[in-house]
Amino acid sequence: MNELLASAKGKICELITDIDINLDFNSGDYVTWSLVLIGWCVAIAIAIWQVKKADTAKALEARRSTSRELLDKLRELEDTAIEFWTKSFTDQDVIYLDRFARDIKAITTLSTRVNALGGPEYPATNFKLLRQSVTKEPRNVQFMGKPLPYGDYRIQQIRETAKDIRGLYDQP
Repeated sequence: MNELLASAKGKICELITDIDINLDFNSGDYVTWSLVLIGWCVAIAIAIWQVKKADTAKALEARRSTSRELLDKLRELEDTAIEFWTKSFTDQDVIYLDRFARDIKAITTLSTRVNALGGPEYPATNFKLLRQSVTKEPRNVQFMGKPLPYGDYRIQQIRETAKDIRGLYDQP
C-alpha cells in the first residue's frame, strides 16, 4: 500500500514538473489582463448597484403598501366611529367599542411597521387622542349621551385626529 502511494506521489511530481508554464508577459498581455480586471470590477460594481436599487425599491413599495393599508383602516374606523356616536343607543354598543379598540390597535401596529420601514415617526399623541375620542365611555354604557350632534366636540376630535394621522401617512 505504501509503495502504491509512493508511486502515485512520484507520478504526480513528474506531471507537475513536465507542465511548461510560460509566465513571460509581453506589453500587450499587461494591457489585455488590465482591461479584463477593470471589466470585472465594473461588472461587480453594476451588480452591487442593481441589488441595492432593487432592495430600496422593495422597501419603498412595502412602506407604501403598509401606509395604504393603515389609511384604509383609519378611514373605515373614522367613518364607523362617527356613525356610532351619531346614532341612538343600541344593545350592540359595547361590541362596537371593543371593535374600535381592536381596530386602533391594528392601526398602531401598522404605524409601527411603517416607521420600521423608514416612514414617519410613530405619532403617540395622535393615537392617544384618537383612542380617547373613539372609545372613551362612562362606566354605564347606557349613559354615553348618544346620539351626539354632528358638530359635537367628540365628533370633531375624531375627524381632526384622523386628519392629522392621514397627513403623516399620505406622503410618499
